[in-house]
Amino acid sequence: MPNRESGNCQHERRPGTVVCLYCRREEHLASVGRRRARRGIIGAILLVSVALVGLLVTTRSGRSPSEDPGQDDLTSMTVSIPAGPSGSVAPPAQAIAVAPRTPTPVLPSSPPGPIVAEGRTSLAGGLFAVRTGDTVEVHFDTPEHRTRRRDKFERTVRETLPVVFGAVAEDALSGVPAGQLIAGDELPADITDSGVHLGTAQAGTLVIWPSTRPGRDGPLVVSYRATIVR
Repeated sequence: MPNRESGNCQHERRPGTVVCLYCRREEHLASVGRRRARRGIIGAILLVSVALVGLLVTTRSGRSPSEDPGQDDLTSMTVSIPAGPSGSVAPPAQAIAVAPRTPTPVLPSSPPGPIVAEGRTSLAGGLFAVRTGDTVEVHFDTPEHRTRRRDKFERTVRETLPVVFGAVAEDALSGVPAGQLIAGDELPADITDSGVHLGTAQAGTLVIWPSTRPGRDGPLVVSYRATIVR
């Protein structure tokens, strides 16, 4: 520790004393005070750092999955704009909110069935269909369509069944050659009870039951009921 110059000492020294012990003590106390101040500042900085780290760890550990930045509804991206050719300082980065892509919902597929609405639906040629649940009855009591012949009935079925049942009826009829829907020339008497069964690749069996009314020369087929039996 350097000694104070004798000219700067304000204490009375005894004769023959070269070094002032009072000055040396004051310098020692000042040095100790400076060291303590430095230690206090360093300790305060360390204490604040530990507190910040603890707060950060507690916040991250207590965050729920919905608060995870990776699951936020909006993801922030920082876009940096470089300095121009003139060397001007680039503006500060801007935060742009980007909406995440919404997955396309998968709609459950409904089983094949009638494609006409509930109740009565008008068809071409003065015909009409009446849907009740999964069953559709097609009425064709007109001079051009009512019949007791199987070929005329088959033609009416091929014209109207795809209109009320859509693709499943087209698939069922495509597997039956033309003129082979019902064997024979005239419609069998028991066809109203047994029905016509058409297998489908999509679902079950499409069953058709003709319905008759009395005519001048015997019963006439004037409608049919159709439904899918699974």
